[in-house]
Amino acid sequence: SDMLSSFNIPLVYDNEEVGKNLIDGKEFVAVLPLLKTLGGDDTVMLDISLISKEYWASFVHKYSAEWGNVFQGCNTCASENRTFACRNQMAAGLAFYGINKDSNIIRGIPQYILQRYPVTRGRLSLASAEFRDSPIVDDGWSTSINSLSSDAQHDLSIIVDGVQKAIINVIRDTSILERLGHPGTSDKVAGTFPAEVVKALSSIRAAFIRTNDELDKCTLAPEFITNEIDEICTTWDECVPTIPLLPKDPNKLRTAVFSSMASSHHTAGTCKAGTVVEKGTLAVKGVKGLYISDLSVVSQPVDMHPMMTAMTLGLLLGDSIESIPIDTYEPFPVVFSF
Repeated sequence: SDMLSSFNIPLVYDNEEVGKNLIDGKEFVAVLPLLKTLGGDDTVMLDISLISKEYWASFVHKYSAEWGNVFQGCNTCASENRTFACRNQMAAGLAFYGINKDSNIIRGIPQYILQRYPVTRGRLSLASAEFRDSPIVDDGWSTSINSLSSDAQHDLSIIVDGVQKAIINVIRDTSILERLGHPGTSDKVAGTFPAEVVKALSSIRAAFIRTNDELDKCTLAPEFITNEIDEICTTWDECVPTIPLLPKDPNKLRTAVFSSMASSHHTAGTCKAGTVVEKGTLAVKGVKGLYISDLSVVSQPVDMHPMMTAMTLGLLLGDSIESIPIDTYEPFPVVFSF
């Protein structure tokens, strides 16, 4: 109510729960250089996937498409530089190029981790009385790893565990490197990375550097644009050969994951059923004739992709309205919020 009053917006019904319970699951992506041509479609989603109790992972996710970097927006930027201006410039300038304008760039196989049941909660609020202005989103996280809440620290630990088990251990303990054309990896991984791998990593970083040079509203994170050989890990004793590099040291790995993880782009929960809308009908409490039919009504994280959940909510709303006698409504259209 105080926020509405500050913008001179009339108060219809006072409900302080509106905008709370923002659920924003985080994801992490690392890219493994592809050193040979694969048969079939190499831009598919979920080509190889696994599911654990706390997270799910996949290889060859959608980021392997040429437009992958635009889809990521500013995920390759340092967290403080992930702004609308940067995202818009990336989309406008790179939509037809992917990472950059070089069509001969070495392709990579992305490895993707998504937490299934995050416990961190944020909130959503108005920026102004103008509906065209983007709202203020607080996802419950901080841009500093040392300032995270206990819930965010818990969620970060889940993602780091997923990176260790579903990315690092898979790379070290399986034949995936050999299948991607990495030389000398059929027995075990040890010692310095092969020269072909170091060259491929440098090539991919060079592409990020060219992208960074083209953008004046974005600055990519150092782990993507550092190409000085003395600053880059080149040995299995210290890291695995991905972009960004994943350190063997647990503390350094935690920092690396935190620096590069980002939103999974499926926020939900800010009009929770039972507190903001009625359970069963999705009618907004205290406002006659107003219903909400999107993922904002869920109270807990939606596992996996929420597309089917969103469609089901639409069916639920349609069924609930149809079952209510028409004479209970005032004569104006029902408003749907998407």
